[in-house]
Amino acid sequence: MAFHAGAWDDCRTRVDQLGTTDPSGESGVLVMCLDAGLAAYGGDPAGATGKSRLALTAAQALGEPWLEGLAGMFDGFASALTGNHEEAYRRLARTPRDIGFLDLLLDVNLALQALLVGRLGEAARLFEARLHQRYGTYVPVRQIAAAIEGLGDVADRRGRMRRAVLLLAAADRLRRQTAPLSP
Repeated sequence: MAFHAGAWDDCRTRVDQLGTTDPSGESGVLVMCLDAGLAAYGGDPAGATGKSRLALTAAQALGEPWLEGLAGMFDGFASALTGNHEEAYRRLARTPRDIGFLDLLLDVNLALQALLVGRLGEAARLFEARLHQRYGTYVPVRQIAAAIEGLGDVADRRGRMRRAVLLLAAADRLRRQTAPLSP
C-alpha cells in the first residue's frame, strides 16, 4: 500500500505541475484524464466522473481519435469505480476504436464490464477475440492473460468448473512466465 500511496502522491504532484497547460490542447486533455483517474483511485468517484466527462468533451472538440479513446476509457473506468457497470459498459462500447494499442485495453475492459452485468455470451465473444489481436509484431501478453482469465470467469459463472480452473490456471501461468512480479 505504501507504494501505491507514494505513486498516487507523485502523480498528484505531476498533475498539479501540468495543470497550467492549455486545457484545450492535447496536454490539457491528458492532464484531465490523469486527474480523473487519480480522483477515482483516491476515493472520489463523483469527481472522477465529472473530470472524465470534461476530458471526453475536450478530446471530442480536438477531433483526435486516440485522445477521444483515452478519455472514453477513463470515462468508462469512472463509471465502473462507482459500481455502475451497466453505464461503464455503455461508455466503453461507444468509445472509438481502430486507434491502435489502446483498442486492447478498451476491448478487454468492455468484455469485463459485459461479464459483470451478466452478458456472458458477449463477454466470451469479446474475450475470445482478444486472444488473436495483434499490432504488428507486438503480442499483448498481459491482455491475452486477462482474456484467458475472463474466459475462466465466464466458465465459472456458467457452472463449468473444470474449464474455469484450467483457464484461470493458464492465465496465472502465462503471467508468471512472461512478466514476473518484482519482490
